[in-house]
Amino acid sequence: VAKRNQGLAGVLLAYVFKGSKVILLSERLCSDVTPVVERDQILICPNGLGEPLPASEVTVKEKQLETTPTVLFLSNLIKEKGIDLLIEACERLTKAGLTYRCVIIGGDADRSKSEVEATLREKDLDNNVDCVGKRYGEEKEKYLAEADLFVFPTYYYNETFGLVLLEAMRHGLPCISTDTGGIPDIVLDQKTGYIVPQQDPDALADRMLELLENSELRSRIGQAGEQHYRKHFTNKEFERRMIEVINICLA
Repeated sequence: VAKRNQGLAGVLLAYVFKGSKVILLSERLCSDVTPVVERDQILICPNGLGEPLPASEVTVKEKQLETTPTVLFLSNLIKEKGIDLLIEACERLTKAGLTYRCVIIGGDADRSKSEVEATLREKDLDNNVDCVGKRYGEEKEKYLAEADLFVFPTYYYNETFGLVLLEAMRHGLPCISTDTGGIPDIVLDQKTGYIVPQQDPDALADRMLELLENSELRSRIGQAGEQHYRKHFTNKEFERRMIEVINICLA
């Protein structure tokens, strides 16, 4: 909305939003609509996702601390979602001699699975990094359950909330992402994960290295993330807030 608030479009937007309530996923998204909407018109209702997993499915991470740690990326293969940045960071980790595994899940977009695989071979990363294509349902849940770290270095221009981060936190995974859209409401820097600068593979690699080398830190941050999800981002909490928002609108 902010980008389109010019000329006739701006006049029409102001008319459309006049007297309306606007529901946003995060306080951090207000700047997109405040050119045509007053702050008291805005209501915040973050997304929710599923219900907490049984404790046994989350704490299994503690039994995997001595195994080779696995990094997971889950998104369509879009450059701006950070796929190339992740590969650059993995290249740095491999050159540093780190033992790890990285799994890239996602359907073809402006990067195809074959292109990603070719890049991995070119950079001699195919022994550490696997691009497995699309995965859904129970198969996707299995990858989440087996991972130790979730990385989502997005700089997508239209990023709003990053539901994949909730999926990861539901499984007790520490998350690394960026200050994009409402993501810092999900990933609390140095508490439930790390926020790194956009398009900075060195900073990304540094944080990945820190977590991959320290199983106790991974476990502690992952548990904090799961508790943050459990408190703020379940479907039940989303429904509670949505009812609250609707009541405000009807008052």
